[in-house]
Amino acid sequence: MDVLLLRSGAHGEEIAGVTQLATHEIAGLAEGIAELRAAIAEPGAHLVVSAEAAAGFLGRIGPLPPFASVHAAGTGTAEALRALGLEVRVPESPGAAGILASLPAVLTGATVLWPRAADADEAPLLELARRGARVLAPVIYEKRRVPISPELLRRISEGAFPSIAVSALSALDALLTALETAGLSVPPVRWGAIGPETARGFAPRGLPTPSVPREARLSALVDLFATVKKEP
Repeated sequence: MDVLLLRSGAHGEEIAGVTQLATHEIAGLAEGIAELRAAIAEPGAHLVVSAEAAAGFLGRIGPLPPFASVHAAGTGTAEALRALGLEVRVPESPGAAGILASLPAVLTGATVLWPRAADADEAPLLELARRGARVLAPVIYEKRRVPISPELLRRISEGAFPSIAVSALSALDALLTALETAGLSVPPVRWGAIGPETARGFAPRGLPTPSVPREARLSALVDLFATVKKEP
């Protein structure tokens, strides 16, 4: 399919016909992880996990207590949480918007635990606080950009990948910055985004509206381009 998949963390499973580009490395933050351990010691919270990386750090904590509910931003993250023995809810709409819709409108007296990345949007946390929740949101990791090889950047700019799938805006920004720094142009390609929140970030960056899969998972994102190629 000649698809380039941009990821903001380490490579996941191999996907046939797909070149995966990890634009960042994931670095745990000791202070935030300590806060997460302390928060997990309090049973009965609503747990929200919006990234597979966060699920990975939860897996290192040890035995997890009962949660009032567990919410995942997408099916990939949900699978990682289920591997930890948790019963997980996946909202119909992907991303933070879906999670907010799946939580009660009134959360007075409830605790919501939302471990997150250093660059995570704080707007969902403010909404939960507005609903009356006690919000615990430890910053447990940060994404650190890694260099993209000049040869790969040249190939991308020349259109070697007719389709580019974006799993995170941080990954997209890393590519756009690298192209600009190298004096290379952004190619006229088909774009795909993992969810509507990621898709909304394309227009401010001067990019065309991307296709969005119905399900927030990487395989569904990549399958968008297979469908496009089959169309007359």
